[in-house]
This record gives sequence, structure tokens and C-alpha cells, in this order.
Amino acid sequence: MSTVWSWFGAWESAPRVWMRNGVSARIRRVTHFRKRRAMSLSEFQPAFVTIESHGDAIVARFTRSQLSEEDNIEQMAHELVTLIDHYQCQRLAISMDIVEFITSAALGKLIMIHRKLHRRDGRMVVCDVKGSVAEVMKTSRLNEYFTIAPDTQGAIGLLTAS
Repeated sequence: MSTVWSWFGAWESAPRVWMRNGVSARIRRVTHFRKRRAMSLSEFQPAFVTIESHGDAIVARFTRSQLSEEDNIEQMAHELVTLIDHYQCQRLAISMDIVEFITSAALGKLIMIHRKLHRRDGRMVVCDVKGSVAEVMKTSRLNEYFTIAPDTQGAIGLLTAS
């Protein structure tokens, strides 16, 4: 019995041949398609953010003080998109309490996350913004675009009030 790989996975041809309208054909069956078990939010282990659940609201805290390297930014965005797509997050607070430096590429990813949530009738609040990150947001006028809270509790309050 031979195994044939296709776009859909491994197919294994059956040992018997059957006839249809005088033409022989092999019976094939899919040998392994596994259903993935849905992960709970407590099992989600992101590398660039820590996750805290507060009822309907989720707080994502960055674990890096500098959001500057392209690989880190892509991974960070992937983890936040996973929260939205896989876990159906509608209310997201992003805490920047340890972030000291942020690039325009990282700000672009935050804008992308904000738009993704907005299209799904969700909300995003950025909180704990201070120092040079606050200056960058003020200079780029993103403090007018994002809803900004002074601390995490204020962000949770804004998210649960709506």
C-alpha cells in the first residue's frame, strides 16, 4: 500500500480495486486529519506579552522594554492577533508600563490591532504610557487616535463601561 501526499494531507490507497462503468479506480481515504483541541486562554503562552483576564476585558502587558526589532514586532503583533482571532477578544487593554522605546513599526502594529478590533465592534485602550513613549504618541498625535488610560484599572474601567 503506498502513501500519496497532496495539498490536503496524506492519502493512502486502498488495496482493492473496484469497477465503475468498466473503468477501474482505486479507493482512497484520508489517513490522518486530526481535530485540534481548542486552547483555553490560560494555556496560551505568548513570549512578548503577558495576559491577564478581567472578566470580558483582557490586559496584555509587554515584556520587552524596547519594541524596536522587526522580529519582535512581528511576533508581538501575531500574539495580539491570536488573542483577537482565536480567543474572540473584544476588549483589549495594552499596558506599556515597562516600554521605554518604541519604533514607528511597532506603532503601526498597534494601529493594525486597533483597526482589527474596531471592525469587530471591539475596543482597545492603551494604558501606562509614560516617558519617551508618551512623547512619541503626542508628537505623532496617536494620543488622539487611541483611547489612553493612566493605569490598568482605568483601562479596565473604560473597557467594561462600554
